[in-house]
Amino acid sequence: MSKDEISKEIEAKFGNQLRTRVNGILIEDNKLLMVKHQMGNGRILWSVPGGGMNYGSTAKDNLKREYLEETSLEIEVGKYLFVHEYLKPPLHAMEHFF
Repeated sequence: MSKDEISKEIEAKFGNQLRTRVNGILIEDNKLLMVKHQMGNGRILWSVPGGGMNYGSTAKDNLKREYLEETSLEIEVGKYLFVHEYLKPPLHAMEHFF
């Protein structure tokens, strides 16, 4: 898939709507676990593991699922840390960090 196609796919799937995400900060031996995402147009996005929430699942359960999908790690979710609002049209997300 070309980088332009990736950008179009991201916009089609997540654009022009508010998305709620959960993210988990994992620090071990003074190292932060990050995931590398290909964003299209040659852009790379590094972020901590996480993703969109499924309706009917708690934030902690969603984060456990995302960690398993992205890293194959089974985790215990710690305390809620903060919320970050990402707004760069056409993308808009409320990102909750644990």
